[in-house]
Amino acid sequence: MNASSLLKQLETLKSIYGEGAAERKLKLLKQLGQRRLGKAGEVYRLHETLSFLHAYPDNKSILDLVERMLAGLSERSDLKRFSRALADTGIAGTDIYYSFFWVTARWLVRRFPDYLTIDWVVFDNKNKLVDLLPVLLPYSEIYSLEMLNYSPEQWLERLKGPGETDAAFLVLRFAAYKAGSLAQEKLYDEIYVPMRLASGPRTPNRTVAKFAGVPVVSQQRPLSRVRPDLRRET
Repeated sequence: MNASSLLKQLETLKSIYGEGAAERKLKLLKQLGQRRLGKAGEVYRLHETLSFLHAYPDNKSILDLVERMLAGLSERSDLKRFSRALADTGIAGTDIYYSFFWVTARWLVRRFPDYLTIDWVVFDNKNKLVDLLPVLLPYSEIYSLEMLNYSPEQWLERLKGPGETDAAFLVLRFAAYKAGSLAQEKLYDEIYVPMRLASGPRTPNRTVAKFAGVPVVSQQRPLSRVRPDLRRET
């Protein structure tokens, strides 16, 4: 049986509990761990199925295997093959393209400065960035803006430090702007900088994210699909 068929079986079985379902899931998971999928959509579906079973495991054996598979997902050859097609899914091993707002951009630069870069190809507000450079640079460097005719991308390439990304340089210059946090946020968000957060060992992703420190409860019966009685539950 090929990997695509195994995946379809696991998807059908994932929300079924009891009467030997756990044993069948475990067998399918082991088989899928040794097979490679042929389409980006199938890799995505595998990720979502693993995430579901991570949230609602039948037992500890399934939970342990699912966690190992999720932890190693970024090293799968099919994930690497389709990583570009799976961008913006939040799956480990894939990049995220987004115009992060000020608070998030600053948080990312503090933690992952080497993985954040400006996506110049889709940057529509480049001229606004050039207009803001005089208030972001030291006074001694302002006159060079008038004397030299560089593109916004060329300016940041020349202004940033060795080993520093253009995104890190820009965010840190805004952070150093002596105008208060509200003004920093407003000016930064107005230029709406598109960025690429490259995949890294600890960069944010949905694959291994979990709320730690709480007991794990196995799912022993079918999930309830009825709306809860909020008065009774509280």
